[in-house]
Amino acid sequence: MREDSEGFRYPHIDLSVCIRCDLCEKVCPVIHPNPDSSDPRICLAAKSRNGLVREESTSGGVFTLLAADTIAKGGVVFGARFDDGFNVVHDYATTLDGVASFRSSKYVQSYIGDSFLRVRQFLKEGRPVLFSGTPCQVAGLRRFLRKPYSGLTTVDFICHGVPSPQIWRLYRDSVARKLGAPLTAVSFRQKNPGWRDYSVRFAAGDVVSLVSHREDPYMRGFLNHLYLRPSCADCPAKGFTSGSDVKIADYWGISRVAPDFDDDRGVSLVFIKDAASPALGLIRAGADTLDTPLEPIRRLNPSLYVSSAPAPRRDLFFKSVGRDSDVVSVIKKLTRDKTVVILKRYIGICLQTIGMKEKIKRVLRKGRG
Repeated sequence: MREDSEGFRYPHIDLSVCIRCDLCEKVCPVIHPNPDSSDPRICLAAKSRNGLVREESTSGGVFTLLAADTIAKGGVVFGARFDDGFNVVHDYATTLDGVASFRSSKYVQSYIGDSFLRVRQFLKEGRPVLFSGTPCQVAGLRRFLRKPYSGLTTVDFICHGVPSPQIWRLYRDSVARKLGAPLTAVSFRQKNPGWRDYSVRFAAGDVVSLVSHREDPYMRGFLNHLYLRPSCADCPAKGFTSGSDVKIADYWGISRVAPDFDDDRGVSLVFIKDAASPALGLIRAGADTLDTPLEPIRRLNPSLYVSSAPAPRRDLFFKSVGRDSDVVSVIKKLTRDKTVVILKRYIGICLQTIGMKEKIKRVLRKGRG
């Protein structure tokens, strides 16, 4: 796997040693998509009854409920975590303490490494495995395994797209320089002041930066699709095509669908493919749940079915950002609030108009004189 100029990894095959087995094509989820893309049988709003777990989770804490059950059965849980340098990598855990590092969203494409190989090895040993990842990662794992395993449970989420690891590194390092010390903690989803208006938190020892996601440059660039992977513009794993057993997400719009259920501390949206799935009982036992219709979600969270359109300025962004460039200033420049731009133009027109009126008055006064 080699990183391109945008910071995304792609496979490079040495054809001189290729034996033409075609396995890479046989396991490709794009060439061989999941034939079952039907809607799920169960759709829930859910909030973990464990307040600490819910506070440290992106939304309602449902992932931890499923992970705890897997650990209790002697199983293994896979998820994305930060490594010591705050790169995002896939890893596995066999304890609840280890699972904690997988909680909360990481808005960077994770490095899978040998996780698929390890999943297969644990399954062959007869150990239960819970694998969580993006829809395309889940689809890839299921094709890689080439057969179903009763001990495997897969969890994905409604995905907006995956940003470039290179851009994340540039931004992460710029924040560390600003704070004056190496980073010691990062959270993309700090529920401060609340779940909807969450903040991005960086810590470097005792120095802490806490900024609303609406103001944080990295999050603004992400939400504007400025540095998403090109394939995210035509995602082959949208809807329910990944083959995951459970799909989770933030239940954006719950305040309109069920306002009494929303306390702004995080609500999970949960889709379960099979009504007989053990996951349903686990979630109902450990969380407050509410059955909810699928139809409003199509409108409230379009990323469930629709790919993220490429940003008009995406090419300009990558041309502007070099490895030594000030990535923050480039992001700010290319994601300026359109409302502010329009307002400035309006003010400019008003000032020009006022200036013209004053000029006309002076000409008239001069004429009368």
